[in-house]
Amino acid sequence: EIKILLKSKVQTGVVLGAGNIFRGSVERQKERSAHTFTQTEADKAGMLGTLINSLLLSDILSQEKIKNKLLSTIFMDCVEFFNPRNAREYLEQGYVNIYAGGTSNPFVTTDTAAVLKAVETQCDVLIKATKVDGVYDKDPVKFTDAEFFPSITYMEVMNRKLKVMDLTAISMAMENHLPVIIMNFFKKDNLYHLLNGKRTGTLVHA
Repeated sequence: EIKILLKSKVQTGVVLGAGNIFRGSVERQKERSAHTFTQTEADKAGMLGTLINSLLLSDILSQEKIKNKLLSTIFMDCVEFFNPRNAREYLEQGYVNIYAGGTSNPFVTTDTAAVLKAVETQCDVLIKATKVDGVYDKDPVKFTDAEFFPSITYMEVMNRKLKVMDLTAISMAMENHLPVIIMNFFKKDNLYHLLNGKRTGTLVHA
């Protein structure tokens, strides 16, 4: 999918989560164990998890001869510290930027980190990769009558309390006029179709 972006001359930055390594939700922990971390420590563990995933993605891209820069808001000797100006320069030079470590602050989701990085690097659009086709009024996995929205405004998302992104992320996108596309990243050629003007997923806009 990243190669498709590069072939289309699209400057690309990637933000990875770490749910496969650590589920930071205290509520989820309580469902599985009598012992839970505090939210602060859980979030720190989650941010470190994004570094693990990002290191692996960087290595995969390097093996595929795709030049990339791994940037983090967490200080580590083996990772370059994130600087918006440097990040923009790398994008212009054709690097794929991988942003790790979230915002380095607890109580902030990967969604918010993604919006923040998109704003700081002056991105035209933020694409959120999901397992569903876009935004629905309720969970399409559980409800067969779920209504699909091909487009929806930031305010509608917040007023309806739709679980597109957390409210901080949506508010930041709205304030900075950053369009967000929610799309199924597991459908073959979905990204290619999107880049070629075909309506794919849900556009969240002003």
